[in-house]
Amino acid sequence: MRNEDDLGEKSKFRFSHAKLFALSALLFLVLVACSFALSKTILAKWLNPAYIAQENQNTILKLAVALEDLEVKNKQQQQFINLLQSIIAGQELPEQAPQPVKAHPTPTPVSAQQAKKRAEADRMLRSDFESSDSSLLSGDNRPGSELQDFFLFPPVSGIITTPFRHKIGHYGVDIVA
Repeated sequence: MRNEDDLGEKSKFRFSHAKLFALSALLFLVLVACSFALSKTILAKWLNPAYIAQENQNTILKLAVALEDLEVKNKQQQQFINLLQSIIAGQELPEQAPQPVKAHPTPTPVSAQQAKKRAEADRMLRSDFESSDSSLLSGDNRPGSELQDFFLFPPVSGIITTPFRHKIGHYGVDIVA
C-alpha cells in the first residue's frame, strides 16, 4: 500500500506459497461446511431423498391417526343415531347405552335405568300433551278457538305490486309504501 502524497510504502502484505495454500484450504473447508449445513437444513427438501421419504412417512402417520379418530367418532355417532331412533320409535332400550365421546367432557354417561326412566317420562309427557288440546295439533280455526281474538291488520298502507304466488316461488307480498 502506498501513501497518496509521496507515493511511499505504508505497509506490505507478502504472499508466499504456504500462505496461499493455507488460505485456499481454509476457504475450501468453509465452503464444504456451508454446503453440508445447507444440504441438511434448507436444501434437504430437494436434495435428500431420505428426507422426502421421512416427510411422506410423517404425513401418512398423521393421516392414519386422523382416520382412526374419524372411524371412532363415526361409530359412536352411528350408535347414538340407533339409540335415538329406538327412543323415538318407543322400543325398549338396550341394557348398555353407548359411551360418550371422550374428547368432549360435557356429556355424562347415562345408565340403562336412567334412560328407561327418561323414556317413560317422555311417553307420559307426550300422552298428556296429545290428550290436552287437540285444536293445536289439528290447526283448525273453529269458533271458540284461541286465534279468534286476534285482530289482523296490514303492516303498511300502500299498493300491492306483487301478490303471493306459490307456483312461481314468490312467498311474500310486495307493497309500495
